[in-house]
Amino acid sequence: PSKLSFPFNPRPKLPGIHIAYEGGLTHIMDSLFNYRYYFDYFKALAASGAYVHVFPSVVTTQECRKAYTTIAAKGIRIYATQSYDNLLRTLSASQWGFSGFFRAPGEHNTKSIYLDNAMPNKLFEYLFAGVTPIVLNCKEAGRFVTKHNIGYHVKDINEFIDIAHNAPPLAQNLNPLL
Repeated sequence: PSKLSFPFNPRPKLPGIHIAYEGGLTHIMDSLFNYRYYFDYFKALAASGAYVHVFPSVVTTQECRKAYTTIAAKGIRIYATQSYDNLLRTLSASQWGFSGFFRAPGEHNTKSIYLDNAMPNKLFEYLFAGVTPIVLNCKEAGRFVTKHNIGYHVKDINEFIDIAHNAPPLAQNLNPLL
């Protein structure tokens, strides 16, 4: 959506370090969709003192939601499905957006090549909502946010944590793109 065609009233940013994730999830590392395995990433982010706001897609199973809910008390909140406009407003309260994929160490196959060249929808929803994306394991999206100075491209979860705690959000650089 563009701000001209979609009335948008962003929420004030929450105090502290807030990271939004919006999209598909799996709780099984060796599943066909293992690139959506964020369990350990979210735990590491929460252990660093950040708050993680997870907005699972509508196709996320109840079993998966329940698995992620087991870690929710430790700084991770799992949200119910929301209307698109409310999702964007809720996302806007976070400083950071998690955009990227899980990649097993040393994994290089057809799926990883595809994921390196993806431009995830969530990336553009974060930008629209005024949330600075941090991109992990997705080279093309990482190049895009770096080239336009609208986000960060990191090599691992430790660098992600460092950026979230120490770098300035780049939301002020987004207006020319919208």
